[in-house]
Amino acid sequence: MVAAGRLRTPSRCSHVAVLLLLCFLADTLSPSQAQWICSSDADCDYPGCSDLNTDWGCRLFLCGYAVAGTCQGPPGCAPGQHSKNGLVKPESCSPCTAGTFGKNTFARTCDSCTAGTFSHAGASICSACLAGYFSGAGASTCTQCDPGQWSSFQSSTCTPCPAGWFASRDSTTCGPCTPGYFSGEGASTCSQCSLGWTSTQAATVCSPCLPGTYGSEPGRCQPCDAGTYTNISGSVACTRALCEPGTYSRDVSSSK
Repeated sequence: MVAAGRLRTPSRCSHVAVLLLLCFLADTLSPSQAQWICSSDADCDYPGCSDLNTDWGCRLFLCGYAVAGTCQGPPGCAPGQHSKNGLVKPESCSPCTAGTFGKNTFARTCDSCTAGTFSHAGASICSACLAGYFSGAGASTCTQCDPGQWSSFQSSTCTPCPAGWFASRDSTTCGPCTPGYFSGEGASTCSQCSLGWTSTQAATVCSPCLPGTYGSEPGRCQPCDAGTYTNISGSVACTRALCEPGTYSRDVSSSK
């Protein structure tokens, strides 16, 4: 029983109870409510910081609450930066590494860029790869597609050009082979048809010149001249006709 007229001083346990309550608040409130966690007396070197009890020190109390004995503290890490717990002094923040980004303040870790995007160190967002380029997850740069391949905006892979089409190193799309040329899948250039052979646009193979026509130039067929003929496919020249008396050879002739 406490003697009359004497005031009971707070026990050490009362201080412990306050600390336990503050720890509970630290675990349950969001970073926007708890902007700062005191980890040493040096953390009180900001305007508005004070001790609840100088015997205990600021490091034992949570900063960021508008209650007696606590402090507001400085803000968390800026976008594009991170810290071990997201709630440290700005001078303790580190920039996100290339291939990652930090879009929010109070970031504990930086997020990896998704496939089809990239970032440089200290980025708050990831940038999309342009057409003709690609990237995997966590990329610090985009890679150009190989010749014979193409990609659209923000692609994670490159796609081979279909047969009859081609793409050079600097192409962002595939283009069709012109008449007289052909290609297979994934071609960086189109190949010209041989003498006596030809093709249409976007051809995958060449076709021989038809009887009555010839191909003296690669990839191009033309009719036999009057007085000449050819009756075979793939001719490179026409034969002069030895017409019987009273007969003649027309243009595009496959016979005398």
